[in-house]
Amino acid sequence: MIRSRLLIASLLSAAAVSISAAALAGPIVQDTQNSTIQVKFYSPIGQSFTAEDSTVTFSLFISPLSGAVPLSDLHFRLLGGEGLGGSLLLDQTLSPALGLYGYFDFDISSISLTVGGAYTVAVDVPGNSPYWGVGLNGGGNPYAGGRAYYNNNTPNILPPEADSDFRFKLTPTPAVVPEPGTLALLALGLAGLGHSRRKSVSRRCAA
Repeated sequence: MIRSRLLIASLLSAAAVSISAAALAGPIVQDTQNSTIQVKFYSPIGQSFTAEDSTVTFSLFISPLSGAVPLSDLHFRLLGGEGLGGSLLLDQTLSPALGLYGYFDFDISSISLTVGGAYTVAVDVPGNSPYWGVGLNGGGNPYAGGRAYYNNNTPNILPPEADSDFRFKLTPTPAVVPEPGTLALLALGLAGLGHSRRKSVSRRCAA
């Protein structure tokens, strides 16, 4: 009986591990930049990417521009497909903290992405503030799965968007969805545990 309970415990443990360890491709990080461009001046801006996981958080590297006032919000949109003309999937206006220098999260995990599909995150300022800048790696194309989009008002300074990427990262968020085999394993373990408990009760009653 003890051996049976140990076996059932092992089955339940394996099922729990299998459920919690949903397969993830891992984060995508484009962490290089050679300039910072003003969101307002170059709007609309965007970064396309290829989804390697179905649920992710998109983070854009932002910083305040010297002497720029006042502080402003940032307006994020998740679009289907490559480019700024895709179908709107998510729309949020967010408020970064004053003086933030680093990655700022746009949580898009409420949208189930198609793995291997193309998407674009677009950003603009819902006002006239020049406060926020975004890190750009211009002319290097470090991320092969997408590209930067921006209104290139200064072609003598910035390279073509197709050869550029903004500084961004995609962090997968686990969606705990057990596979059919895992559910069967868990059901088997629970059934065995129930049977073991019934036998134990029966023996106590017989005694």
